[in-house]
Amino acid sequence: MRCFAGAQQTEGLVYLPEWQFDPDLVRDRHVVIVDDILDTGETARAVWNEVEKLKPAEITTVFLVRKVDTEQVIEPDYWIFDIDPRVWAVGRGMDHCFQLRQLRGLFDQREENYDRFGRRQTR
Repeated sequence: MRCFAGAQQTEGLVYLPEWQFDPDLVRDRHVVIVDDILDTGETARAVWNEVEKLKPAEITTVFLVRKVDTEQVIEPDYWIFDIDPRVWAVGRGMDHCFQLRQLRGLFDQREENYDRFGRRQTR
């Protein structure tokens, strides 16, 4: 699944490839949707809607990071960190234009601060 690849903002289309599993594995079961970041919630909502069609017993959402004070289309069940909505978080699997995901922490990505390999620039 991919949303807003390469964008500078978090609005965009959500692309969901065809589901590649047996729907009977979902029906009447507890499903946990796990995502790295909850910004607008459009991606999680799109996944929720598709999973809901398969009639699970319950759906729970879990996020590593939740942006605070933003209008979200889904209410998260669990999250670990709150961050400022102006932050574009990178590292620990989150990227910017497919770069910086290898960083061993979470960082506020600003192009003037990091090169394409995630090395901090000094001026």
